[in-house]
Amino acid sequence: MEQINLIVLSENVIAKKLYKSLGFEIYGVEHKALKYNGQYFDEDLMVLYI
Repeated sequence: MEQINLIVLSENVIAKKLYKSLGFEIYGVEHKALKYNGQYFDEDLMVLYI
């Protein structure tokens, strides 16, 4: 294994702060990745190289 990938809602500041403190970095954004109750949400794509 060379890397770990994860996806987190762009608005989830607390989770992104945790992942960044563990060494993850954002490598992309998937716009309108999730639709819930008629509202779209973006997702940040994150990676940790190990």
